[in-house]
Order: sequence, then structure tokens, then C-alpha cells
Amino acid sequence: MAPLLSKMFRLLASRRGAVITGISVCLLVLAVWCFRSPSVHAVRRYRIAYDNAPPYSEVSPGGMPQGLAVDILKDAANRLAIELEWVAVMDTAPDKALREGLVDLWPIVGITPERKR
Repeated sequence: MAPLLSKMFRLLASRRGAVITGISVCLLVLAVWCFRSPSVHAVRRYRIAYDNAPPYSEVSPGGMPQGLAVDILKDAANRLAIELEWVAVMDTAPDKALREGLVDLWPIVGITPERKR
């Protein structure tokens, strides 16, 4: 064990050894940061409401959401690596669904005096 330690100390004492050690330490720190940082691996998922409001959103014959707003949101989510969970909300008002946390976003909601407050 002692010969190995003496070789390591001699290597560290040389300029080349210091550079190699510095690069190794930087790579180790970068690897630890990448694998420990929650922002690197965090999955962003949003619950999006849809109802029968053609042409913006409606239920397809297969029961899936379709329409202009649906297509735009899907495209944007794909570009930003965001997961969307589509929630059919047919009998609840947008304000209530958002307030109660049923959904995170309701596309194509108009501005009203009540919503401005």
C-alpha cells in the first residue's frame, strides 16, 4: 500500500499530475451533480382539461381529446419534454376545476371581470 501512496504523491507533485487530478476532480463533481440534481431528471406533468368545445377541444370517437388547442398543447409539450395528462371535464366550470385542483390548465378560457380579480 505504501508504494502506491508514494507514487500518487509523486504524480500529484508534478505539473502533469496536477492537471490530471484537477480534470478528474472536475469530472467527478460534474457526474455527482448530474445524477443528484432533481432538475435534471424531474418530470414535469400537467393535468389539462378538455371538454366539448369544438374546434378547440372535443372528445374523439375513441374517447381521446382532439382539436386545435389540444394539438397546440401537445406540440409545445413535446418540444419542452413536458408530460400532459388529459382530464375530461364535462360537467364542471373551468373556475371550479382549477380552484379545486382537478386540473392545472384549462385551455381557451376567456377573460371575465370575475377572473381578473
